[in-house]
Amino acid sequence: MRLPCTRQRVFKEYEYFCIVTACGGFQVLRFFYIQSYAKVGQKAHYDCSEVVQRWIAPNGKPTTIARIRPMTCFSDTWNFCSKLEIRPDRSWYNIIPTCIYPRHRLIPELKRCGCKGDFYQLTPFDLFHALLTDSRAETLLKAGQTQLLQFFTGNGFKYLHYYWASIKICIRNGYKVEDVSMWCDYIELLHFFGKDLHNAKYVCPADLAAEHDRYVKKKTDLLRCARSTVLMNI
Repeated sequence: MRLPCTRQRVFKEYEYFCIVTACGGFQVLRFFYIQSYAKVGQKAHYDCSEVVQRWIAPNGKPTTIARIRPMTCFSDTWNFCSKLEIRPDRSWYNIIPTCIYPRHRLIPELKRCGCKGDFYQLTPFDLFHALLTDSRAETLLKAGQTQLLQFFTGNGFKYLHYYWASIKICIRNGYKVEDVSMWCDYIELLHFFGKDLHNAKYVCPADLAAEHDRYVKKKTDLLRCARSTVLMNI
């Protein structure tokens, strides 16, 4: 371990390591907390402890097995004397690992969904849970719409229904959405102007940025004109 140039004498760091495996028909995510301790003039040493297991049934229902995490501590620490036991689901168990062991064991349900080992900047739990609970996630993955998958999975799919008809048009026409935020804003602009959201001419623009800017300007001019008319009538 190479220490940085500083007057600091003691260095403590931690990372999470994940193993993706399967057991008894469940998809299992095992998370290990790895801590390094180094002091100037001494050899660094490391500690490794399994802190969380996420067991996901084929229907997407999760069960969390974990050690106790002190609620009064703001740092990412665990009570290593506690046992791995079933715990209530909490957001802090949805861990973003620094490294994932490259050899994965997947349950058949995830293999059928098209899962091949890439997590598309999502946590392993978020991706697996989405694929097992929402058929639209499988559709996006198999269609290669990974940016849409990443965006809507991260938002819990709560807005996906609003754009789904237009997304299906994109998939049917082989149009890949790269800038999801801009595309969604563009679809809302089309809706504002009463355009047909089932028409590939509108929802699959060759130059998304140019069309988006054109409709933004069009809406801004329209609202400015309407505001001026109201003021003149006061």
